[in-house]
Amino acid sequence: MLATAWSSWEIVGTFSIPTIKHGWAVGHDAQILASADGGASWNKQFEDLKREAPLLDVWFKDLSTGIAVGAYGAMLETSDGGQHWEDIGDRLDNEDQYHLNGIAYVKDAGLFIVGEMGSMFRSADDGQTWEKLEGPYQGSLFGAIGTAQPNTLLAYGLRGNLF
Repeated sequence: MLATAWSSWEIVGTFSIPTIKHGWAVGHDAQILASADGGASWNKQFEDLKREAPLLDVWFKDLSTGIAVGAYGAMLETSDGGQHWEDIGDRLDNEDQYHLNGIAYVKDAGLFIVGEMGSMFRSADDGQTWEKLEGPYQGSLFGAIGTAQPNTLLAYGLRGNLF
């Protein structure tokens, strides 16, 4: 049996696994971790201690292109598999810097981001431009799931709400 000391553990929030071997995870201190061996080992690709906020979700289109979202409107993008991450928060109409809690791809509809105060955004061009949507709910949305059905998004939030 293997054991790891508590002090060396990383707190991870959520992950994206575009292939059986490659995956990314995000968490506290705006950390982004990557695995190339099916999760057996993880390497830190990014960390921003000055941000003092967690990243809350990550999505990868393929092994190169990914977007991470998080607290206080944090939004980062990579086009080289995570070797470099660029702050792209200015692409959203999110002047109050609401937390961006989830990002999901929906077949035939594009990318969606959900967050605090019912905030919802949609991109039809893999995150280059975003439109603000009028969501079904004014409470916090904690995440979103793209289903196998085209044009179908499930968003879930505060008090067990599901849309």
